[in-house]
Amino acid sequence: MASIFGIINKYKGQLNLLPILILIFVAATILVYVFFNREPKFKYFPALVGILGGLILMWVGSMNFTTDNGLRWVWYGVATFVAGCVGLGTAWLLALFTSMPGMGDFSKKTRRSVGKGGPKPRTAKKPANRPTTRSTAKARRRGDE
Repeated sequence: MASIFGIINKYKGQLNLLPILILIFVAATILVYVFFNREPKFKYFPALVGILGGLILMWVGSMNFTTDNGLRWVWYGVATFVAGCVGLGTAWLLALFTSMPGMGDFSKKTRRSVGKGGPKPRTAKKPANRPTTRSTAKARRRGDE
């Protein structure tokens, strides 16, 4: 058990890489979705970059696997690949939430036009402006209370 803690203490600086990369890829996915929400496929771009970049880094590291530098490249590749997969999961969750009714379009026009009863049909007619006639005996006047 002491040897496990010794390994963790030895490589503690490199263990911070994975959560930081995960936060970067999740934030990048959300930012790409916010800025390019007209094109829904763009939200998958950071995940694609992370997964392909991780595979490339692992391949480069595997060429010199027996050296310290090769192991470092493989570790960076695995961390980047995992962060890319988490970014892909984030993009899928965004796609799931936006496919739910009422969650897709957040434009001001949609929020103003859709009320509790839903949008009004275009064929609905406005009520006619007809003057109403009341007899003066039944009408309330100011001061009559």
